[in-house]
Amino acid sequence: MTDSESTRRTEVSVGARYLAAFVTGPEGPAPTLVCESGLGGDHHAWDPVLAKLGPDVRVITYDRAGYGESPFASDGRHLWSLAGDLVAVCDALAPTGPLVLAGHSLGGRIVRAATGQPVADRVAGIVLVEGATDDFITTTPRVAAAQAWTLRAMGWAAASGLMRTQAARRRLAAALRSDPRSPSIDAVVDNVNRPGFFGMVQREWASMADPMTPAPQLPAVAILGDDWEDWGRLTRMRFGTDAKQLLASVRDDFCRLYREGRVVTVSDTTHNIQRDHPEVVVEAVRSFL
Repeated sequence: MTDSESTRRTEVSVGARYLAAFVTGPEGPAPTLVCESGLGGDHHAWDPVLAKLGPDVRVITYDRAGYGESPFASDGRHLWSLAGDLVAVCDALAPTGPLVLAGHSLGGRIVRAATGQPVADRVAGIVLVEGATDDFITTTPRVAAAQAWTLRAMGWAAASGLMRTQAARRRLAAALRSDPRSPSIDAVVDNVNRPGFFGMVQREWASMADPMTPAPQLPAVAILGDDWEDWGRLTRMRFGTDAKQLLASVRDDFCRLYREGRVVTVSDTTHNIQRDHPEVVVEAVRSFL
């Protein structure tokens, strides 16, 4: 379902720029799943989920500004801008019929911000794959500082050409549990070597501090790991916390915002649950379809 013959590429106009979007599944006003990727990830991040869903579900994925096939945006990439782009994709490609919105990490926060806009009237449910908390930057300052440093370091590495090496490709593939020769790793390598990419990602990261309007009480599922296998001792020291504590804060935040929401816990996973365990995401999506 993710090959070129079954995917329809289109462009969604947002002012003077556009977003590259990809539609699979049946045409018409069928229930539609719209996927929002996490920080640094383009539409390929959802390929494992699409492969498990099968051809009967209509799915829209897209590249945020500056990712994949979408040109850069000149705005500050504030939360309301990111959510506005998601709403523009929904309005252009799924103007009628119910929607299920799925967001990973930062994408979960973008999804939640989008549901504060008129599109919320059509949202049948939301799936938050370790969606970022409201107060992440303020309550975990060491984590926020370490992440900002990591993004700067990766930007320097990309500018120096180090991100084009086979060693860098292997490390990226290992982090994503993917074959270094796979098209999804090609997409990641292309993104991280795009001039200006990490500057834009840093602007997206800064949106974590933007205020969030109260979340409407929509049917919601949170998918969380019980730990992150890829978080070793050095990472814990640098971040000043561990994965279990961070995941507990994400769970608490979700339960506060969605009192009737359902939490699904997954073992043997990294932060990229949609890649490691796409079947869990598919089950959550189908519960709303």
